[in-house]
Amino acid sequence: MPSGPSEWKRVMLGSPETPEPVAPPPAMPQMASIDPGCEIEGKLVLERSIRVEGEFRGSIHSAETVSVGPQAAVQADLEARSIEIHGAVVGNVKATREVVLHPGSRLHGDIETPSLVIERGAFFSGETRMFRPELGLREDVGASAGQASPDA
Repeated sequence: MPSGPSEWKRVMLGSPETPEPVAPPPAMPQMASIDPGCEIEGKLVLERSIRVEGEFRGSIHSAETVSVGPQAAVQADLEARSIEIHGAVVGNVKATREVVLHPGSRLHGDIETPSLVIERGAFFSGETRMFRPELGLREDVGASAGQASPDA
């Protein structure tokens, strides 16, 4: 039961009710993040970019960019369009566009990408496999269809 006049609503017969204004949903952040002090373990699959500043173990697959901050410790396989490493990563790295190892970064694992940048002061221990983007795409499609790659 209404307790006061502010809760009453006057309705006129034959006139359409005006809907109450609805606030737009909050905008999604452009980049997900794992903040310093956070420890996460598991498989992470994203449609947007992610910045890791804490500790992560498992695997990360992003449709955009994976960025590992200077204080981050990552023990995971990384797969994304672009990967930027400023901190420590133990695991294999696969990017469809580019991998950048910044000064002070440490990577123990293999890299697969069409473009690799290792800046002075970065540490890398592993193997690299570089491919032209269009050939890499054909290989992936051929492998998923059970066909041999055109290079074989």
